[in-house]
Amino acid sequence: MLLEAGAPLWTANRPPVLVWLVAEGTSGRDFVGPAHQPQLSEALPGAFERRGLPLRQPLLDLRDTAALGTGPAWRLDAATIAAASARYGVEDVLAGRVLPLSSGEWLGDWVYLHDGRRLDRAVTAAGPAAFAEAGAALAADAIARRYAVASGGEVATAGARVLVLGVDSFADYAAVMAWLEGLELVDRVNPESVDGDRLVLRLEARADLARLAPVIELIERLQPLPDVPGDVAAERAYRWQR
Repeated sequence: MLLEAGAPLWTANRPPVLVWLVAEGTSGRDFVGPAHQPQLSEALPGAFERRGLPLRQPLLDLRDTAALGTGPAWRLDAATIAAASARYGVEDVLAGRVLPLSSGEWLGDWVYLHDGRRLDRAVTAAGPAAFAEAGAALAADAIARRYAVASGGEVATAGARVLVLGVDSFADYAAVMAWLEGLELVDRVNPESVDGDRLVLRLEARADLARLAPVIELIERLQPLPDVPGDVAAERAYRWQR
């Protein structure tokens, strides 16, 4: 029904979100974890699972605490948070601060960071689970705007050609094919030519390549190239990284 209506579809291939969260407690401010605000810590995985987002949580080891103290984290200092997040190799970061009130409400803020941009949301929640849900919703809404693909209906496109360089073995070939064939809106992946380490594929999909490209590129092993070699008839080029 969604495909027939041409409704936007959010594919299951979604980026992980790294979450930093500081809470005020009776002993002061600290990062949320099993030893500090455990109810909130336990609520986070479920909130992200319901939104269909992979959750990453920092190790909070000496390296983390040296890179990001509770002070900058509480201030939601975007530059410091982004620098501390670099070790995890993620593009999507969510940071929050929260103060449980004696009334039972949880008052705080969430900030979503991506590619140098930030999105802020103030939250007054009925409890720790609701506060976690608000953070997951902020991240999910922002990511959906990037990765949701407008379906073109039941009829697949005639086929967009992509070039993949660095395919030196059958294992490389199988891995590339498995990734592309696993995308929901891709109906068929047809190999058109192999020349050395060059593999040209034709994708039959229910969305154009411009909308599919951000989803394809979620796998870090497929690195987009700025230009397609002039001797290859393809719309986009990638390099397979082992």
